[in-house]
Amino acid sequence: TVALMDERKTLIETVKSDEKKVEYLSKTVKLEQARVMEVTEKLIEESKKLLKLKSEMETKVETLTVEKGELSTKLAYETDKAEDLNFRISQMKKKLDGFEQADNLPVRNSVLSDLGRMPDPNRKEDNKVKELSFEIERLKNRLKQLEVVEGDLMKTEDQYDVLEKKFMTEQE
Repeated sequence: TVALMDERKTLIETVKSDEKKVEYLSKTVKLEQARVMEVTEKLIEESKKLLKLKSEMETKVETLTVEKGELSTKLAYETDKAEDLNFRISQMKKKLDGFEQADNLPVRNSVLSDLGRMPDPNRKEDNKVKELSFEIERLKNRLKQLEVVEGDLMKTEDQYDVLEKKFMTEQE
């Protein structure tokens, strides 16, 4: 009977020890489940944040793509305008050269014909006077033409500067 009592006591202690182990393991499992839930919630939140950021980035990329297209169009337009202005400038320069040549021929021809009609002794002095008169007339005509062209060029340059500033501000 003592052996039974000892055995019973040992069994009771074993049962109590096992119950404590079960209780400890249950608490540990609950703590681990709580941690897993917490980590899962954080992962869900991070996933939501990442999806939101992805959506925002896609929107920004679309916006930037559209803006790039608009800027490319504006750049092409401004380039065409600049080419047009450069073309107009070259036309004005050609026009100026044409004016110079056209103005020089009649004056020179009249001077040469006047020189041919003069007698020999006075011819040298008169030739110099005529040449100087011709040169003065030519320079006056040239000055007038240059003033006209300068005015046109300044207007064109101002237009170009305005367009360039506008383009730079739009690009920013």
